[in-house]
Amino acid sequence: MHKRYPSVSTAKEQHDYLSFAQSLNDRLNKEGLFHAEEVDFDVLHNVARFAPYCISPMAAFFGGVIAQEVVKFTGKYYPLKQWLYYDIFETLPENDSQINREPLQCRYDD
Repeated sequence: MHKRYPSVSTAKEQHDYLSFAQSLNDRLNKEGLFHAEEVDFDVLHNVARFAPYCISPMAAFFGGVIAQEVVKFTGKYYPLKQWLYYDIFETLPENDSQINREPLQCRYDD
């Protein structure tokens, strides 16, 4: 929408992001394409809060899954033919006041 990761730092940005997601889902539904039956705004809010950050354990997990799928694709095993759902929202803090984003001056600053 704005050519950047989503943000929910202000109420207006949050409203714009959620209305964009709802209108996109409605448009996909009308076109008969893949869409969600209902839009879960709590999930969208969490995605927007943490979209600009690299969560290293999650990046390592997806890197391992993708590497394994590449090995399977070469013909040795069968690749996944279904959806892979990986939900870690319960590990995120409830509100932004619990998050310390002060740089530590080390390689984990992202």
